[in-house]
Amino acid sequence: MPDRHVMAHRGRIHPYWFCMPLPTRFCCFFVSLLMVVGGWGLAAPAMADDAPPATGADSRPAPPRPRVGLVLGGGGARGFAHLGVIAELERMRIPVDCISGASAGALIGGFYASGQPIEALKKAFADADWDGMLAGSPNRADVPFSAKRDDFVNYFNMRFGFSDGQLRLPRGAINSQEIDLFIRSLARDARVPDFGKLPIPFQAMATDLITGQPVTFNSGDLATALRASMAVPGLFEPVDYKDTLLVDGGLARQLPIENLKNQCADILIVVDVGTRALKKDQIRTVFDVIAQSTNIGVQQNVAQQMKLLDARDIVIRPDLGQYTSADFSASRELAELGQQAIARRRADLAWLSVGEDEYSAWQRHRDVPLTPVIVDHVKVQKTRIANPTLLAADVEPLVGKPLDTEAFHHTLRARYATGDYERLNYSLIEDQDGSTTLDVRAEDRAIAPNVLRFGMGLAGETEGDSTFNLYFGHTRRWVNEAGASGATASCSARTMVCARSSTSRLPPIRTTSWRPASVITIGRIRCTPPTETSLPSSAWQRRGPRSSTAARSATTAKSVWAWCPATTGSSATLATRISSTGPGSGSAA
Repeated sequence: MPDRHVMAHRGRIHPYWFCMPLPTRFCCFFVSLLMVVGGWGLAAPAMADDAPPATGADSRPAPPRPRVGLVLGGGGARGFAHLGVIAELERMRIPVDCISGASAGALIGGFYASGQPIEALKKAFADADWDGMLAGSPNRADVPFSAKRDDFVNYFNMRFGFSDGQLRLPRGAINSQEIDLFIRSLARDARVPDFGKLPIPFQAMATDLITGQPVTFNSGDLATALRASMAVPGLFEPVDYKDTLLVDGGLARQLPIENLKNQCADILIVVDVGTRALKKDQIRTVFDVIAQSTNIGVQQNVAQQMKLLDARDIVIRPDLGQYTSADFSASRELAELGQQAIARRRADLAWLSVGEDEYSAWQRHRDVPLTPVIVDHVKVQKTRIANPTLLAADVEPLVGKPLDTEAFHHTLRARYATGDYERLNYSLIEDQDGSTTLDVRAEDRAIAPNVLRFGMGLAGETEGDSTFNLYFGHTRRWVNEAGASGATASCSARTMVCARSSTSRLPPIRTTSWRPASVITIGRIRCTPPTETSLPSSAWQRRGPRSSTAARSATTAKSVWAWCPATTGSSATLATRISSTGPGSGSAA
């Protein structure tokens, strides 16, 4: 209302009061009296002297901070950039409320969400023996001597199988045994059935190899979820999960944005480290064509997920230069590039930072102390070929003791080195009564029981002659329940090239001969003595001498009998006779 209508102005009667008609003055006086005495209407404007202190925006109750979600994409070794991204977010004091990831992003995001310090993760990845893990071969110190003898033959590292009239190939180029144990060590045997109850809620993406649909892991065994999310088809064997097979999550959802958007996060920080599509002049080989075909599908699902973002979300694409998805030895350099990418977007991220006290409280919630796990029960899943009782004998002593992860992993490595298993993994299951079961999952080799090996060798002499050899070997795994294995055939083809003088125009003379290394040699059967197996001593018999000298006779075929279990219901011994057909062709294992 204008000042001329105000009845009182700074304690003085306004001159316009005296110009009002008497009835009007009486009504205004009566209404004003009721407002003051009865509290009707709005309070009168406060005088300057009586006004309370002005309140600025800083003293008002602070609105709740926006929930921040972190989306970590796949990219193989390029995913090491996520380490630097998280480290820089910590330095800027930006708390993360939930994480989703695919492939390498799931690996690093899952470890961090489970409570692993980021500096510990950076050190673990930098110190890892990536060449050894990706080779898929067991530690030579753990390999039995009987298997080491094949190293004197130039066999290829690739093995094949033959079963049911079909040639069998491995389902992955790299055996993931060491990688599985590495993942389980960093996952710290997390037993949280709901990933939403981890220190940071987490979701991992995988792809159903049967249907092609995305599979979201938000519960279950954390290490299994991470292993499934990074199972690159053709490189690593798919993960057998429930009634399907799971492979790399990037095939179905490279950037799992919809898993977090408007669910556990208000603002998303999306980190894309995927390999960019090749240009026309970069596609030169069949491998380039295969890689580009995979990139097309990945880029399409990335484009679909990017449509879900809004103007407040922040997308980070680190400049990783020429680093490829196979540069696993460059984790430090890639982490540094990821940290630089966040630093360049500091202005866009600064408003998400919180104070030191608030961030320290968030960190305390994320830091989860390790508690020892007492193993109450042991369960060994049955296998199709290998006898599970031998593996059970290795793990049963763990019952009633805190699980020593490092020692247990050494036991699994030693059993894997025998060559009987494709993979040995485990999980810790919390039963309804609160007890803990160690569930050991043993998988028979996909190419067992008949394992085929091929190889070749080339030798040259200073005179110019050279020899070219082709090798073939067949081993039958698990001949009996004690784990005997036999090399039933081994032979080589030899071609000699004899050089002539340089003045001769005649072609070199080539002679080829087939030379059996041993004729149907059941000579490498390896039977375990009674003291090294759980079978009762009464089931064992020994027949004949066990002299390796007799087996190496150069003139007469000899027979050597070894410790082997007797057949059920018969006094006959299921022993193995080693037949020698010539010098050095047979030996007792």
